[in-house]
Amino acid sequence: MQERMKVLEMLEKGKINTDQAVRLLDVLDDSPPQSPHQSPQDLTESSGEEIYKPKK
Repeated sequence: MQERMKVLEMLEKGKINTDQAVRLLDVLDDSPPQSPHQSPQDLTESSGEEIYKPKK
């Protein structure tokens, strides 16, 4: 649940767009529970897709 809130916070702050948020939430729904130290970016690296890219 904490990961989902992080995705929504990134969306709210404009760090990701709605399409990216939906894709991240889909990954979270399809994946087993994550360790508390794994970030959404870790999920994209393990899936081979680049979903989250922080603004510089």
